Amino acid sequence: MGWRFNNVCFVLEAFSDLRYQIQQYLGQDLRLFAHVLFAVVGMMLVEQLYRNITLDLHWTIKFLCVGLGALFTIDFIVYSKSLLFAQIDSSLWNSRGFLNALLVPLLAVSIRACKRIMPPKSPHQKIYYFIPLSY
Repeated sequence: MGWRFNNVCFVLEAFSDLRYQIQQYLGQDLRLFAHVLFAVVGMMLVEQLYRNITLDLHWTIKFLCVGLGALFTIDFIVYSKSLLFAQIDSSLWNSRGFLNALLVPLLAVSIRACKRIMPPKSPHQKIYYFIPLSY
């Protein structure tokens, strides 16, 4: 189902005349609806990640889930208000970049913590699997 939605989004972006006609018919921009949908799906995936991780890894993954959850929540707020009023609020749009920059330390800490618990893979394994694909 996901690939169908991506194909529909691509067709609507590629053929702007069709998108404009649908937008005039519905009275809303479909791209704003797609952004709201992506934000909701992202929040659901973060929740599932946190719920399905083992209990001993909750502390390690906590900052990742908080950072990604906040990122998707910010997007949800910006795009849902834009969908409600049929235009992007410039003050929310400008604050979105600042708030995303504030989330970078949380994501950096989580990446560092995840690297400690996951052993690095050998680069030779990756090369081994890609050799047959090059012929």
